[in-house]
Amino acid sequence: MQQNNEQLVSAVRSPNPKIAAHAYRTLLENNKGLIHRAVMHITCAGDGRSAGLYEAGREGLVVAMCKFDPTRGCKFVTPALWEIRGALTQYISTHRGEILYGDESLFDRHTHVQLCDDVINEQDHAIAVATIFEQCGLSDREQLVLRHRFGLDGETEKNHREIGALLGLGHSSVQKIEKAALERLQRNAVARTFLHLVQT
Repeated sequence: MQQNNEQLVSAVRSPNPKIAAHAYRTLLENNKGLIHRAVMHITCAGDGRSAGLYEAGREGLVVAMCKFDPTRGCKFVTPALWEIRGALTQYISTHRGEILYGDESLFDRHTHVQLCDDVINEQDHAIAVATIFEQCGLSDREQLVLRHRFGLDGETEKNHREIGALLGLGHSSVQKIEKAALERLQRNAVARTFLHLVQT
């Protein structure tokens, strides 16, 4: 029977070294995706340049294993993600300027991610979307297409034909508008991060 994270953390603390070792390896394996998402959230590029980040993320996961109290009734993933992000932040601060993604240092990109998180977490989501779109100079039509395409501001996700029917356009015209809008968003660091969040 497959054990969940909370059961595995308890097993890591078993006095039986074989049980503890197996639970430890299983926890690391089961949570690789969590570490990967945390790294991608910062870099949007899980390639060889991120190797140190993945190692830092694993260290954060181990810290979470040690600190987690299953009697508190919360899921392991909550404190695990907190510790992983903390470890990544520490790594970025220590290695600021050493890793480049395009024309940005990892430290600068992390700063943009934090800004994007602040906008999303501290304001109403609709205001966040409007702020980012305004920063990038998107036209009203481009904004409308993206809102319907990605289900923003309470809209349901729609395909190009459905959006075209709403706007009185052919699906190919909608595709062109979407492409132009996405290209504009990609040129802005905060918007790139926001775009990555809504597409995943």
